[in-house]
Amino acid sequence: NGSDVYRLNLDEGRFKAPLTLPEENGGTKIALSSVHQLLTVGTEDGWIHLFDSRTNSNKKKPISGLKISKDEASISAVSYASDGLTLGVGTEHGQVMLFDLRTSTPMLTKHHQNSSQIVKLQFLENLTETYKTVLSADRNIVKFWNRLDGAMIANVETPSCINDICIAKDERGDSGLMMVAGEQPRVMNYYIPVIGSAPKWYSYLDNLTEELEEK
Repeated sequence: NGSDVYRLNLDEGRFKAPLTLPEENGGTKIALSSVHQLLTVGTEDGWIHLFDSRTNSNKKKPISGLKISKDEASISAVSYASDGLTLGVGTEHGQVMLFDLRTSTPMLTKHHQNSSQIVKLQFLENLTETYKTVLSADRNIVKFWNRLDGAMIANVETPSCINDICIAKDERGDSGLMMVAGEQPRVMNYYIPVIGSAPKWYSYLDNLTEELEEK
């Protein structure tokens, strides 16, 4: 709401002191790292601000900030990898940048080439993972790529505009089953074996894939 980010304490049933952004332009996306509890807020004017959510001060101001977009593009996606050090940022102009929190220079920049805003950004994690995979999606296409060098692994074009994405999980982590919510009544479902195996609760997919490969 404007320059304030409100937090609700579910145990106490009341709001905690809001986080205050240093400019009037409001926050657009939020990501919290489960490793160190740093909370990152992206803004309408292309900044990201980091807050230490562990402190109990009544005046919650950012401990650090970085101008991401030189052309004032709004931040449309933020996500942490499980290592707690790698932060992904997506903009409304279809650009994805990966940062190490210890430096202000992006390790890798990826362009979606169609100027459509990034609506989803996720680091995929599973025990049998061959690649260090990043999922990035704009309104028209989902891309899977190697976060070490940006090499493409797979991409999926959807018949309708994308609103959100869910990757199915089991005890091994993220699977190759992707569910896409878009501008249509039905959820779009895709199975991508190169990304991961089917979740154990839907192992029929792996059997079906093996039968198709044999044919």
